[in-house]
Amino acid sequence: MIFMKKITTRLLSLVLLGAFIPSFVLADTWYLDKGDITVNATGTIQTVTQGAAPVEDPNPVITSSGKTENTVIINAGENATANVTLENVNIDVSSKSEAAITTQGQGDVTLNLSGNNSVQSGEYHAGVHKGNAGNLTVTTPEGGTGSLNATGGKGGAGIGGDSSGGKGNNITVSGGTIDAK
Repeated sequence: MIFMKKITTRLLSLVLLGAFIPSFVLADTWYLDKGDITVNATGTIQTVTQGAAPVEDPNPVITSSGKTENTVIINAGENATANVTLENVNIDVSSKSEAAITTQGQGDVTLNLSGNNSVQSGEYHAGVHKGNAGNLTVTTPEGGTGSLNATGGKGGAGIGGDSSGGKGNNITVSGGTIDAK
């Protein structure tokens, strides 16, 4: 009987602990080395797609092991917020006519920075192309540090608009070290 009480107590403790773990702890890590990544936020659900079927992930961490030509698209539906962490990302699509990171949709996008991140886009594209109608917030997780070096191609901003119709409005930088050119 005492043995059963101990097991029950430990199981209950694990269940209660799981209820209090912040959602960012449960986030998956996505590797750009494996291909382009698309994040879709609609209502209260956020999914990540990379080659296969979408996977629910409320706070994905996107990283790369070195320089890559794979890109990130973040789509935030109306009244939704897409939350994405960039961790030591190095995207260089300067030889292509595309953006390294593109935001789109009617909602808000939050880019959390961890480590040193670098994005460089092709001609006429912003480094981080802001195409979403809502807010774009670039920040660091609470107590964290991070940087972003965002370079647009000819005719494109570091972060914001470009000749393909990007919106240069509603951009907030509230953390991290940003070098946008």
